[in-house]
Amino acid sequence: MIRIATYIEDTHPIGFTHCQLRYDYEGTESNPVGYLESIFVRDRYRNKGIARQLLQQCDCELTNTNSFLFHIRTGFKEANRIICFTKRIDHEEGQKIQPETISKILKQRGERKNMSSGLKDISNYDHEKYMQVAIEEATIAGERGDKPIAAVLVHNHKIIGKMSNTWNTRNSKVHHAENHLILENAQYLRKYGKECIIYTTLEPCLMCISTIVMADIRNVVVGLADKYMQTKEFIDSHNWLKDRIFNYLVGIKENACKDLINRYGSERDKIILL
Repeated sequence: MIRIATYIEDTHPIGFTHCQLRYDYEGTESNPVGYLESIFVRDRYRNKGIARQLLQQCDCELTNTNSFLFHIRTGFKEANRIICFTKRIDHEEGQKIQPETISKILKQRGERKNMSSGLKDISNYDHEKYMQVAIEEATIAGERGDKPIAAVLVHNHKIIGKMSNTWNTRNSKVHHAENHLILENAQYLRKYGKECIIYTTLEPCLMCISTIVMADIRNVVVGLADKYMQTKEFIDSHNWLKDRIFNYLVGIKENACKDLINRYGSERDKIILL
């Protein structure tokens, strides 16, 4: 139910309230409750008690300082607060926010520092050791009829999980090794993602590199570059990705990863990747 109350003086509307019913509203004891969507009185009619009269018609939510003081004075108790944003559109095309403006806002909010946190020096990791584990998983995938691609997740020199491509096994084109590995370890990555390294026999596709970044994994080690997908070029052209990937190493045990494609890949895979 929506209700609009208007205050009229000498046939001229000088104020209004817009109210409606809401259910299961936090901070209240009854259900439903009257919710004041908006209240307005023309400038020269303010401070004359008109808003108080309009207020008697409904209940309200607090949204800004003036409203807060107004409602406290009229007997309300604060239940919660919300933050609202507005954007001024000066032209038909609008105004595009610039990347440097976003960076400034993030810096002010302290989120730029959070973005730059995580494992940066991975020089003391045995990359060939973990890539070999991925190669062995990829071999298993190729033997069972899936694409010979696999990924390994490492944290603090320990293998947390490993996964191979299951396109055919699951009849799913989204069950890439990296994507599936991240989903299987999502809770762990929520806590330790920034300190992890993901090893993959084939360079991640655009779907997987986005998933890797969203999982807060800052370090990617690749066996064979995907010259068709050109993921590294995509990362370098996109600040959002580039800011979040600290190390992107390509060519670890490259020949062994090529051999996987030669042995188990389709003719299309060989044409595209080799």
